[in-house]
Amino acid sequence: MTGVKVSDFTCGFKCFTGYAADAIFSRASIDRWSFDAEILFLARAGGFQICEVPVVWRNDADSRVRLTKDLLKSFVDLFRIRFRRGRKPLV
Repeated sequence: MTGVKVSDFTCGFKCFTGYAADAIFSRASIDRWSFDAEILFLARAGGFQICEVPVVWRNDADSRVRLTKDLLKSFVDLFRIRFRRGRKPLV
């Protein structure tokens, strides 16, 4: 739906140049679980390079994810990301 091909959207490890961070985060509007998808979508739309680097991950047993409720909200957010931005250039 976002056109970004990464193996894990919700991985919390992301790095940006200052220029990219300003261009991307100033346009972001979602502050829920789909935040990562919007950030990656905006990065792609802005022509920024996206690459994956392996990391060691340990799950937090105290996670607050509520699968049914969060999944539905995320699906709605994905539609918002895609249709609000359309094909407008980012920069």
